[in-house]
Amino acid sequence: MGLLRGYAATCYWTNALGGLFSVPANWSPNVVPGLPDTAVFSNAASYIFTVNVSATNSSALFSQGSVTEAISGGIWCLTNQWRVGEVISNTASVTAVSGLLAVTNFAGTAVTSIGCYWTGELAVVGGSLVTDLLQATNGGFSILDLAYGNLTTSHGVTVSNGTLVVGADPARTFVWNILGGNNQILNDGFAGYGGLTLGQDFGVGHAVINLSGSNTMLSVPGLDVYSTNTINIRSGSTLHTTYVQLGLELES
Repeated sequence: MGLLRGYAATCYWTNALGGLFSVPANWSPNVVPGLPDTAVFSNAASYIFTVNVSATNSSALFSQGSVTEAISGGIWCLTNQWRVGEVISNTASVTAVSGLLAVTNFAGTAVTSIGCYWTGELAVVGGSLVTDLLQATNGGFSILDLAYGNLTTSHGVTVSNGTLVVGADPARTFVWNILGGNNQILNDGFAGYGGLTLGQDFGVGHAVINLSGSNTMLSVPGLDVYSTNTINIRSGSTLHTTYVQLGLELES
């Protein structure tokens, strides 16, 4: 799970065919990233990256390629940032399919960032993401696909990439726990659409959003709701929206 040393290193994933986090030969230099290190994924390839041990790193940066991220051996924890879309003119995508990715620190300042500098995509189709902050603020270059699985955000969310669709899988549920902070889903100019869509047209998909905490606020310009979806508003949290289209079950 990484060599103990007194300095931070940058470790580059080199296996364009995919492989295991714990194998030193998959990295340059040939050492598994440790606690202070940054893991960089810059292969212009499609591959499966498997975190087969519990691991803690400082940061993970995805600059190009199409990565299927499978966490099978515990928790992958990033104490500073997890980012996709690092290099201008390059497209990077990550599909999270299993396990627990935790982007968090004691100060509550760790960031999951989508489309940082160019096109970045995060698709959650299984597993869980826990993050202090979630940011997707680069318009159409920031792509979030929250089909099914679990997301927990604790200190704030800013999404400004048009309409965010949550829970679009026809058979499974996406659960989003919003536990604190100021959370904004912003419409960036797609007239006629709300900032947040739950479910998918034709009555498929299912989303559950749990708002909790006296300082927790979710602000969206509008809600478009399909199928059966629920927003739970608890412990003094608040939801601000201009309109709701179609049906929605609200619980408080």
